[in-house]
Amino acid sequence: MRKIISVFIAIVLVLSCTGALSACSKKDDGAFTYLLSAGADESFISNYGENPSIKYLLSKEYNGKKLDIDFKTMVAGSEKEQFQTMISTGEYYDILDMAYSGYSIGTLYEMGIAMDLTELINEYMPNYKAYIDSHEDIRMRAYTLVNGEKKMLQIVGCNDDTKNTFEGYMYRRDWIVKYGKNPKTGEPFTGGYGTPKDSNTWTDNVVFPSWYDETNKYAVEYKANHPEWDGTDPVFISDWEWMFGIFEKAFEDLGVTDGYCMSIYYIGAMATGDLYSGFGGGGPLWSKNSDGEVTFNLTNENTKAYLECMRSWYEKGWLDKRFNERSSDMFFKINQEGFYQGKVPMMCIGIGASVSAIDDDNYPLTKGAMILGARMPINDLYGEDSTKGHEPDALYQNSSYSGAVAITTAAENKDLATLLTFMDSLYTEEGSIIGTLGLNAEQYNEIKDSLEKDSDGKNIVEKYDLTGGMYHIKDGSYYSAKEIQNVNYLLQAVVPDRISIGIKKVSGVVEYENKMMQRTQKEWMTYKNTAGILDYTDLLNEEQSKSYNKVNNQINDKISVEFPKFIKGTYNMTTDFETFAKTVNKMGPEKVTKIFKELFNGMK
Repeated sequence: MRKIISVFIAIVLVLSCTGALSACSKKDDGAFTYLLSAGADESFISNYGENPSIKYLLSKEYNGKKLDIDFKTMVAGSEKEQFQTMISTGEYYDILDMAYSGYSIGTLYEMGIAMDLTELINEYMPNYKAYIDSHEDIRMRAYTLVNGEKKMLQIVGCNDDTKNTFEGYMYRRDWIVKYGKNPKTGEPFTGGYGTPKDSNTWTDNVVFPSWYDETNKYAVEYKANHPEWDGTDPVFISDWEWMFGIFEKAFEDLGVTDGYCMSIYYIGAMATGDLYSGFGGGGPLWSKNSDGEVTFNLTNENTKAYLECMRSWYEKGWLDKRFNERSSDMFFKINQEGFYQGKVPMMCIGIGASVSAIDDDNYPLTKGAMILGARMPINDLYGEDSTKGHEPDALYQNSSYSGAVAITTAAENKDLATLLTFMDSLYTEEGSIIGTLGLNAEQYNEIKDSLEKDSDGKNIVEKYDLTGGMYHIKDGSYYSAKEIQNVNYLLQAVVPDRISIGIKKVSGVVEYENKMMQRTQKEWMTYKNTAGILDYTDLLNEEQSKSYNKVNNQINDKISVEFPKFIKGTYNMTTDFETFAKTVNKMGPEKVTKIFKELFNGMK
């Protein structure tokens, strides 16, 4: 089928350029159309081509030539439908961001739409090739199996080393200081904001109980293996339960009768593995280990231990009695209203809520708030030994893979050597810094005269006072300009992060000069999502995807009904769990396990 379509396309190209093939090629030589997954807010720039960093990149020569790229976007909210229409009509652009594709890259290749880039990448993209060959998780995305042969059908973007996240669990650190006592000495904690009242003046002497507990073998082992841990941040489930006890004291003192300690997702667990993976590793469904071995976890002891913990927390009043009714709340906005009113001292939420962001005179419970992030906890209390002491390895987190683009057969007669040389430059040190942080002052000055101006005669860099550079370096770390941090969506208008390719040098970037926000981000990134497999579902072929979706949907429906019953005490944790496991196993999870095993084995 692919060959037939390719032949047809070739005939159309020949007919359209008959008698003047060289003129046709010359016209389209360095001009490409590029479909983005999303553009920039039009209140900043008129189109993505006016992004200053894009302007700078396209002002340079690659392979001895310059490129002309016309960036396209789709109407927000119906991207998948528009992508489908584009493919079905055959009116597709030269470069396609794969974010909204309803087809796998392998399927687009078989349809004659995506090009085989293997030889071109080997010849013109040495930096990209070196990077993917040295990073196992990226290599899995960069290659596609076609009839048993590995081909490079797409170009993938990468998050280098550490992967930032925008959300995670946060807690009322100020309540720990005000109502807590040192677990060893019994002395009240001290601390608070200095002058001025901001995150950089906050200090306290909080120490969590696991730091002192020599009878907790998991804490002793963790301390030995993590010399950076000093006990000032929670690590174990026992630490979280200690915090909940303190929050109860705060409720009693403040007269709070309609609050609870922590929010959880309405289903009772996150498919990504957050909270769950600390009870033995992996997510509640399928996960993989470092050797690529795939397991299905829902019916094992990990799940029982997790549910026993959530059940205990529910019975003690630490969880929302109505958690399973909050099906319309996003996982990082569960009863956000209660959190901002000071009635929910711990929840999963975006980093914008950190430090004193919720301190509001309209809500007395928020007075003096210090909101700090917590790493995912390690189980040291519930279930069998096999479910304890495991560091979380499956959680919601930006992966090493940040997106991918396909080059279509519409670009077959164009200057692909120059295009790929340009793309390869984004995998160099300089290219990755521009792709992550934007331009320095010298680079901006090279292209400032080419930027569009607003009604006041200012370009976007001048308007937001970025002429001195979009970032600065301090003590070897990179900091985004405060204007970029503080103005929503400005980043996408001045930094080329929408093109989905290149290396985002996240490990070298400190996103916040606010030290408590830095601490929150560090806590959230303590563990890496190495066991999750959700990032790989788009590598399945059409038949595999159908099997996966059918089984996955059936099991998720079962979880959403049954997990709340276990947590709320309706079900027995022994007999009813055995019945639950038998029912789930009849849904065919082993079929999906086999599919992923074959995928990972084939890509080794």
